[in-house]
Amino acid sequence: MNTLKLAMIFFVLLLTVGCISTGKKVDTTVKYNGGGVLEYTFLKQVDDTKIQISEVTRQIAKNFKKNSLFELEKSYRGEHGSAITSGFGIYSYSKNSNHYIEVKNNFKVGTYEDDNQTAIFNVDVKDVGDLYNISVHCPNEFKDKALKRKEGDFNVPQAIKNFVHLCKQRPLKITKTKYIKGEIDSKFTSEDVFANFSRILNKPYKPSKNNKETFYVKTKNLNTPVDISVFPYRGGSKTSYSFRYDYELHDGGTTTYNLEDITTLTGKITSIVNN
Repeated sequence: MNTLKLAMIFFVLLLTVGCISTGKKVDTTVKYNGGGVLEYTFLKQVDDTKIQISEVTRQIAKNFKKNSLFELEKSYRGEHGSAITSGFGIYSYSKNSNHYIEVKNNFKVGTYEDDNQTAIFNVDVKDVGDLYNISVHCPNEFKDKALKRKEGDFNVPQAIKNFVHLCKQRPLKITKTKYIKGEIDSKFTSEDVFANFSRILNKPYKPSKNNKETFYVKTKNLNTPVDISVFPYRGGSKTSYSFRYDYELHDGGTTTYNLEDITTLTGKITSIVNN
């Protein structure tokens, strides 16, 4: 084998080794100019419904997702068929009665390339009367890991920018639903009661074997779809009804929940049954 061929083989080997060893492994904790505390106050209970801390932390995580500067975590196939995961994953979780929100910047290709930065926001909860006082402690450090970090990768500065951006006080609310159901006995036949709903609520009467229908029942503050079922019962009839009542809890310890709205609606259903 002549010298030229040996030189070419050696050159190809160098290129191959270089391609394989591109990038460096990283596993460290990075300090940055972060910190700060986000403060929230929520009711612990609304009527007979207890509010779980997990509901609040999930909503804070959802708020983080909404305000992320960069795309949220997603998985897809690369041009060569490799499974790729990239973007910010934001999750709330509890461990040993402690509460956390994890913000993780991901870039993963199959099993051979994984680059991520993970910041943990600690959540403290204090019971103060009928309120939760919630403090979200923003970190000033994060875990930085990579299997093969290439020179010039922008993952770390992007992660820091988002970690800092998320630590800003923003309006926060929790949307909840209460499911209401009940039964009303009447001396009138099931056909007559069902016809009452159709007549009073201006919906064409369609006799059916089971007398089931959804009617919109309107009050001063609500216009709610109510599932109505009427059937014979002890010489008269029994009406079963069910509907959902949506309300909000707001930071600051307030709520849009109004028991009078529910009472007024069920009262109108009762009056229609006995009309």
